[in-house]
Amino acid sequence: KPLGISELFPFCYRRSGVCPSWGGVNRVPSAAMSLEQRPQLQLPLQQFPLLQAPVPRQQPQAQQHTVLEVSFSLAWGSRQPVDLTLRGTKSRITIGRSEDCDLQIASSSVSHTHCELFLRRKNRDALLCVRDLSKNHTGVRPLRAALGERPWHQLALNEVEVLQHRSQLLVPLRQRKGSGEEKQVPITVLFTLPDAYCSYRKEGRWLYLEKLGEGGLATVYRARDMNGSLGEVAVKVSKFSKLPEASQQNRHVYAMHREARWSMERLHNAADGRHCPEGAALFVRYLEDHTGFASHGSDDFDEVRWHFEDPAFAWGAHKFTPPLAQHPYIVMELLHGKLLQAAIEGNPPLDQAEKKAIVRGCCEALVYMERFGVMHRDFRGCNIFLMDRGPNCHLKVIDLGFMISAESRQATNPNPAVRCAWQGDPSRKIRFDWAPPEVRGGKGFPNYAHPACCFDVFSLGVLVLKLLRGRTWAQEALRTEGGLKQLDCPDEEVESLRLTKSLLLRMLDQDNPAQRPLPRHIMRVVAGDPLAAAAAAAAFAASGGAGARAPVVEVPSCGSQPKWGPPPPAKAPLEVAEPAPELPTACAEARSKCPPGPPPPREAAPENPTVPPAAWLLGQRATMVAQALPAGQPPGDGGKVLTAAAVSGDDGQGCGRSRSRSRSRGPDGLCAAPVSDHRSGISGASEVAQGRWPRKK
Repeated sequence: KPLGISELFPFCYRRSGVCPSWGGVNRVPSAAMSLEQRPQLQLPLQQFPLLQAPVPRQQPQAQQHTVLEVSFSLAWGSRQPVDLTLRGTKSRITIGRSEDCDLQIASSSVSHTHCELFLRRKNRDALLCVRDLSKNHTGVRPLRAALGERPWHQLALNEVEVLQHRSQLLVPLRQRKGSGEEKQVPITVLFTLPDAYCSYRKEGRWLYLEKLGEGGLATVYRARDMNGSLGEVAVKVSKFSKLPEASQQNRHVYAMHREARWSMERLHNAADGRHCPEGAALFVRYLEDHTGFASHGSDDFDEVRWHFEDPAFAWGAHKFTPPLAQHPYIVMELLHGKLLQAAIEGNPPLDQAEKKAIVRGCCEALVYMERFGVMHRDFRGCNIFLMDRGPNCHLKVIDLGFMISAESRQATNPNPAVRCAWQGDPSRKIRFDWAPPEVRGGKGFPNYAHPACCFDVFSLGVLVLKLLRGRTWAQEALRTEGGLKQLDCPDEEVESLRLTKSLLLRMLDQDNPAQRPLPRHIMRVVAGDPLAAAAAAAAFAASGGAGARAPVVEVPSCGSQPKWGPPPPAKAPLEVAEPAPELPTACAEARSKCPPGPPPPREAAPENPTVPPAAWLLGQRATMVAQALPAGQPPGDGGKVLTAAAVSGDDGQGCGRSRSRSRSRGPDGLCAAPVSDHRSGISGASEVAQGRWPRKK
C-alpha cells in the first residue's frame, strides 16, 4: 500500500513541518496540498515489522486509572428513590422539564435541562458534582445546613458544586415572575452505602447521616443503628469495593480488619492481662468488623496477622474463598469533639492548661501502646480527637490502620500490608513530617528503627512543636540542615508544657533513633517527677549540650524482649507516683555487685509507720546499697552520668520495664544495674545514709 510521508512521520510533519530525507525524497509538503498531491513512497513492508504488526504502547502503571463509578439514589417527597449509576467522567444525568431528562420535573420555572450530575476525578477518588444550566439557578446545601435550616447556596450558570451523601438540591431556586406557580422540588442525594437503611422500603440497618471525615483509603459517616441497640455510631467505609478474589488491593481491606481487631482483642479487651481502663479510654473503641476476614484463618489474632503479614505472602495471587465483603466497613464509637490539628490552627487558641493536658494524654497513649508492644505510626494531630475544652479536656487516638506489632522481624518486612511509603513530595505539599527520617527513604529503608517506640516518640515531638508555635514553624525547624540541634524559643515556653528543651531535642533526634527517650521516661517528666527531669537535663548537659551527642544507652532489640505480662496489681499502669524527694545523682545502683546468694532481708514496713512511706523506703534502699558495696568505697568513682533510663521503673511486666542501663562504672569497670521500684515512684539512686557518702549532683 502506498504510504504518504505524513503517515509515516506524523510527529515530524505536524510539529515541525519537515520530513527527513529517505529514499531520495527530501521535500517539505505544503499545507495547501491535498492528500493526493503529497509525495508518496513505495516501501517494502517486510523491512518494517513494526508497520506490519503495530503493538499498542502500554501506559506506565502510575498513569493507569481505574474507571470511576458512583452509585446513588435521588429521593424527593414520598416517592420511591430513583437508583442511578454514573460511570466515567463523560456520563451525565440531567434534571429538567424535558422528556429527555433522566429526572423530569413538570414546572414552567424549570428549564428544559436545568442541571446535570457528573463525575470528576480527584486522584483515585470519584467526586459527584452538579452543574447549573438554567437562568433560575439551582440551590445546594449539605445535611448540616439543612438540619439548621440555613439558606440555600445559589449556583450561578455553569457553576459546579461537589455533592456529599444527603446533600440537597432545590430545583428551581427561584420562580419565574408571573408564573403563579409555587413548585420547588427539594431533591436528596443518597449514596449507595453498605447495609444502608431505606425509609421507603423499611429495610437495612444503618441510617447514614452526614460524612464525618475522609482519608485516602476510607470515608467515615455518622450513622444510626435502626435494628440494634448501638445507637449513633461512626461507620468507616472502605473505598476499595467489589474487588476480585485475587487483588493487590485486598491488603487495604486487611488493614481495616487489623485495626478493628487491635482494638477489640488488645487495647479494649478486658480479658487481656495488660488491659487498663484508663489507658483504653485514650483510644477509640471499635465495635464491629464487616470486612469478611473473619472467615479466613483462626480465632487467634496473632496467627491471622502472621499469615497475611508473612514476607512471602502474595496479595496479587492469593484467592479469597469465600470472597471478602463486596463493600467492607467497620463500626466504631461516635466521638463528639474536634480534630487536634484543627484545634491548634483554629480559634479560640489552646491555652496552656489545655496544651499540658494534651501532652500528658499523648504520653499516656504511647505508654499504653508500649505496654502491648505495638506502634501507631500515624500519631499526629489529624488522628487525635480533642474532647471538650478547658482544663478538663481529654483526647482520643483514632485510625489504627498503620498499627503493627513491634517484633524485630517486622522492621524489614517487605509485605505491603506492613510497609508504608513515607516519601514526601514538597511540590504537592505532602509532607510526612510526623514520620522519622530513618523511614522516609522509600525502598530499602526499614519500617522502623529500634526500639520500635522511637517512631511514635518522634511523632510526639513533632506534635509538641506544633503545639508551641504552629505547623509552619515546626516544619521550618525540622528542615534544619544537619538535624535539629537547638530550638529558637525560650526554655520557659517548653517548660510550660511540663517538658524540657533538652528532652524535646532528644525526642526529635534525627541521627540516632536509639537516643530518643522511651515513652515512660517522658511520662515521668510530664508527671512532674524531679528525678526524671534532673536525669534528662544531666544526660543532655553531660553530652556537651545541643551540639554534642548524648551518651549511648543499651537498648535491646524488640526481638529480645520478653513477652508482655499482666499489669502490676498494686497500681494502675498509667498512674505516676507522687514526686519523690530529690536524690543525689552520684549514688550507684549496685545490683551487679551483690554477692551470690539470696538478697539481704528487708525490714517489713510497720503497720502504723511514723514516717512517710517514701522516706521509709529510702532508708531500706540505703541499707541494701551499703551492704552491697565494700566498706568505705563510694559508688561510681569512675564517673556516673545519670540518664532518664536510670530513673525508670522496673515492674518486670512491661509498662515500667527498663530497656536501658545507666552507665555507672566502679573501679573494676563493671556497670551497675539500676535498683528501682515502680510502685513507689522512686528509682535509680538511694538516699545518702548517715553521711557515709558525699552528696553529689
